Amino acid sequence: MEFTITVHGRPVARLYPPERSPDRRVDVDSGTVARLLEDTPVDPEFAQDIDTLRGLEAPVEDPWPKA
Repeated sequence: MEFTITVHGRPVARLYPPERSPDRRVDVDSGTVARLLEDTPVDPEFAQDIDTLRGLEAPVEDPWPKA
């Protein structure tokens, strides 16, 4: 399976297994990706590490001023 990552509808990256040719493209809507991620088990210790790291991060400022 291959995924195209988009930002505001613009493709920015493609994810695919290393054994698959990069020429193949499969578009997947965000709802499908969300369901796949919800169904994918996460190691509880890894999830706890991520939560800890998020708590240590400083907030990211918006680099673009509001018009």
